[in-house]
Amino acid sequence: MLDRVQPPEDLQKPNEFLVHARKLADEGQVAEALAMLADARENWPRLPLAWDELVGRLHLMAGDPAASIEWLRRAEQRYVDAGQKLPRSFHGALGSALVALGRFEAGGQALSLAVEAGRSVSKHVLQAAIEAFHHADKDNLDAGPPTPYRVIAQAELMAQNRDVAAAAALLADHYKTFGSVPPAYEAAMRRMKWPAGTSEAARPSFTGAASDQAVALAGDTLQPHGSAPIDPGQFEEGAQDPSGFGHVPRDPAEAVAYLRQTRQGFLDAKTKVPRPLNRALGSALLALGKVEEGGQALSLTVKAGATLTQPALRAAIEAFHHADPANLDGGPATPYRIIAQAELMARERDFAAAAALLADQTFPSVPPAYEIAQARMILHSGDPETALSRLTQAAPLYPEGLPREARQVLGSALIDVGRFMEGGKELSRIAGEGAAVNRPDAILAVNRYRASTGERPLLDTRFPVPHTLVDPVRGLVYLSIPKNACTLLKATFVMNGPHRAAYLASGRDIHRFWSSLKKENPPPDSLMSPDYFRFVVLRDPARRLLSAYLEMFVRNRHNNTPEIAWHVTRTVRETQAALGISHNPERSISFAEFVRFLSRADDLDCDVHWMPQVCLAGRNLGIYDHVGRVDRLDETMSLLTSRFGMTPETSMLPHHLLGAAHEATYCETSALKNPFDALPRELDEYVDGVPMPEQFYTEELKNLILKRYAEDVALYASV
Repeated sequence: MLDRVQPPEDLQKPNEFLVHARKLADEGQVAEALAMLADARENWPRLPLAWDELVGRLHLMAGDPAASIEWLRRAEQRYVDAGQKLPRSFHGALGSALVALGRFEAGGQALSLAVEAGRSVSKHVLQAAIEAFHHADKDNLDAGPPTPYRVIAQAELMAQNRDVAAAAALLADHYKTFGSVPPAYEAAMRRMKWPAGTSEAARPSFTGAASDQAVALAGDTLQPHGSAPIDPGQFEEGAQDPSGFGHVPRDPAEAVAYLRQTRQGFLDAKTKVPRPLNRALGSALLALGKVEEGGQALSLTVKAGATLTQPALRAAIEAFHHADPANLDGGPATPYRIIAQAELMARERDFAAAAALLADQTFPSVPPAYEIAQARMILHSGDPETALSRLTQAAPLYPEGLPREARQVLGSALIDVGRFMEGGKELSRIAGEGAAVNRPDAILAVNRYRASTGERPLLDTRFPVPHTLVDPVRGLVYLSIPKNACTLLKATFVMNGPHRAAYLASGRDIHRFWSSLKKENPPPDSLMSPDYFRFVVLRDPARRLLSAYLEMFVRNRHNNTPEIAWHVTRTVRETQAALGISHNPERSISFAEFVRFLSRADDLDCDVHWMPQVCLAGRNLGIYDHVGRVDRLDETMSLLTSRFGMTPETSMLPHHLLGAAHEATYCETSALKNPFDALPRELDEYVDGVPMPEQFYTEELKNLILKRYAEDVALYASV
């Protein structure tokens, strides 16, 4: 029986129900999403084509592949009847459902269509199903004698269900009956290891790709299927091979040996080497500092159709193309090798070391790419003037103008030195070419420039403009940063403005009302006008991060908004995966695990509650007329009262007090020990009296925060 839920009152149209159902599913409430759609189905005589497809995918998520197939087939017929193309997600869902029912070759057929449509298929069992289809009798799918590839897929399904011993036994039993097996079969056997109790003598004797050395390696050093994946801190995610080779060893040197052995098996069998294998090998080589060898492997993935976006990977490929192929990573260093090494440092956020490495070289001449890389590292190290100088030197080398990545650095550097109109012009051009402009001060500068030319303003729904509210009567602009006393400031802003009556009548909390207000009242193009008074409030990065964790992961872990819940769920899932833990929302993650995860996360992947403040306020505080601090909040409130006649609105905010009492949830005498390792359900018992913030930070966590939020620390200290 499906749990019934009452959908929000503001849902009026079928598509709104679909959006809400997807949000429920993202929060883990799949049964509730199905129940809501079942109840709502009777409200309209005609439903969107996507309705039945979503119901099918939800049934798959709920663990009912048979029902999923029934709904997906119904959706397929509706798309055909309407003469519409099936969405890319359809074939992936249908293939996954068929595989779950053991119909590997039919599922592989559907999944191959998903891949052709541009979908990424990463699970081992789904990759194996595609291979099973490609080697099957197309007129007799999932019938007739089993093939090696069908057995691999069957074993992968067992392994996915954590029955690794049965999977290994299945492979071993069929190995005896097959006359010969492909390298992928032998690789699967090595990775699954052996059933419990199987003696050394009973293990199959491999030849060719599966040498005795490979068997020994598999038995002693490889992680079993389903164990902890690669530590992203050692080498990047591409090393987790989704093509049926399992998780490579944690140690990069062992990973290289394993992946080369597996790759040689495919070459010996004159079989195409899977693209992810080369990607994994290239990533492992980069982790060892072998940038040219890594670039060679990565270049093969590009030739096979992969798109690599990380600067470090692209730089490694360039290093390979400009290297001596007979002496990779040997002999005198080349400019391109140094660029790749610097990009690896930058990936670890050590921009100063990357800039120093580039500056210390004594090449008689360097390519333009060297100057651009140096300018970018210098800019991120906090020296925009020198970055501008470097780009000026590089400009004559490009008769047709600087490339886009150089112009992006140029625009950012111009803004950082206060030349807003010039920087806005440069970034406006690259935004028109499709490049992302994410920095808040950059968006403001682009809009200032575009206002002067009559062009449409640039709006990015994830960044600062949507976090800005304008009071045109008072000429006041407030840039809201979550966890920086924003509840108090939003309430004060709204309750002292023209929207007071609308807010009181809305029945919404201040944050939801604020969101609706942002949509109705986007900032004017004249946001940079001297007629406006702009202010922002900053907070100590360590306290802000802890506050976000206690609110989102502890106090509100069952009551977050869908948008926040999505980020929390994804963070928990990815952190647990890195720890080798199956996804367990109830367990969640400790504060220490959260900090370690964030130390490797990209700014753009962070929820705004723990995104660095420089991503919201910008690096140049000169664009603001007042910069406050949470620990001196009374100064900001006094300014709003004396200059703009605002009365602080604290009646609805018992947990947001002024001054030093702002942190009201900490207790010096809390009995909880080692709070940094406590899980949310443990901390929840102390939510009104958890230990003081200092007790949450070990030396390790302090250092991680200082490195991860280095720009925030410097920004906060400057106020």
